[in-house]
Amino acid sequence: MTAVTFVLGTYPLVIATGACAVSRRSLGTTVFGGMTLAVVVGTILIPVFFVFTQLIVEKVCRKKTDIKN
Repeated sequence: MTAVTFVLGTYPLVIATGACAVSRRSLGTTVFGGMTLAVVVGTILIPVFFVFTQLIVEKVCRKKTDIKN
């Protein structure tokens, strides 16, 4: 939630106009893109990776117990 608020807070830098807007836009675009990527990785990709890893571990453990029986 805090990261999303931070991303939304940097959005005015991305659409900056006026004096020194070029430097503000470049900084804002970098921060906005980086934090957006971090939010996506942290909230979507890491849990999905965990679930797939857990499924693989369960399949391997199940195969080992089937072989022993």
